[in-house]
This record gives sequence, structure tokens and C-alpha cells, in this order.
Amino acid sequence: NILTDTISPEPDIIIANGIFYLLEDGPELKMQALIAHMFELAGEMVVFTSLSAWHNPGDESANDSEFRADPLRVLEFCRKLTPAVCLRHDYLPHDFCVSLRK
Repeated sequence: NILTDTISPEPDIIIANGIFYLLEDGPELKMQALIAHMFELAGEMVVFTSLSAWHNPGDESANDSEFRADPLRVLEFCRKLTPAVCLRHDYLPHDFCVSLRK
């Protein structure tokens, strides 16, 4: 558990791929806590992906039980951590990637 376990030595880069979609009971706040903690731990950079709330309603890959984050809300939160943020929403219609540099 990245929120409670000790990581030694501290990593330069933390990559989180597909960890947010099963979050329940206040998933946006949990996602923010995870992102903030990963950013605190990383020496240089954090990169993560998430399912997107911008997906097409007719998208066959959509599952109503999975948490889908709003990319703009995620971007707004990440900009509180660092101005060096990159959002990509061009590689799959139902997914996005964010990178944060220190």
C-alpha cells in the first residue's frame, strides 16, 4: 500500500498504471491522496493513467462499476502540486495519462 508502506530507497520515477478504476467510496479524494503521496515520494516524476469520464457513452469498454475520473478535475488538482503537468487523452478514447515533473 503506497499510502502506508515505506519505500526505500526513494524512487526517481513512480508509474501507476490502472490503479484507480476500482476505487470506491469517495474515489476522487482517494485518487488525489494517492497522487499527492506518489508525488511526495518521487525524486523526479510521477506518471499515471486513469479511465476517463470523457468516454463515449456507447463505448463497449465502459463498465458502470469502474471509477472514471474527469481529466480536467485531475489536471486542476495536479497543478496544485506542480506547474509541470502533461495531460494526454489521445491514445485511447476511454483513457488518459498524466505526468508530473518536479
